[in-house]
Amino acid sequence: MKRFSALALCIALAFGWLVLGTHAALAEDHAAESSGDNGHGEKKKSGGVGGLLNSGPTYINVGPLLFPVITDEGPKQIVSMIVAIQVKDLATSDKVREKLPRLIDAFTRSIYGHLDASKLHGEMVDLDFVKDRIIKAAEEIMGRGIIDDVLIQAVAQRPV
Repeated sequence: MKRFSALALCIALAFGWLVLGTHAALAEDHAAESSGDNGHGEKKKSGGVGGLLNSGPTYINVGPLLFPVITDEGPKQIVSMIVAIQVKDLATSDKVREKLPRLIDAFTRSIYGHLDASKLHGEMVDLDFVKDRIIKAAEEIMGRGIIDDVLIQAVAQRPV
């Protein structure tokens, strides 16, 4: 029993050391980033965490989004897609991420039931139509000028 208790104590201490050591290392990295120190005693020239706030576009992946294609004969296929929302920087990205559930709801409502035979090119869905609907839905939730673009990352269509 003493042997088991000693082993359990060693495992617990090792685990605690691992967790606390990792936490301390992350805290040091965060402190260095916040102070602008690059780890070599030099200051970074741009602002933000790691200089990223002013570094350019940021992308937020959304999906998969699922939509039926409904024709006069009924459901024809299911379309699944992954999109990325492009915003100007990380600060804007945080604002968009806060409203992501509302955005996904708006995307679904704006497309669901609107994909019909007129939105097909042969068997392929009109992606320009989908993209325009997603952008308009995003602007209704976030306002104009927040979303720079919506990029369609992947599309899969499956017959029903």
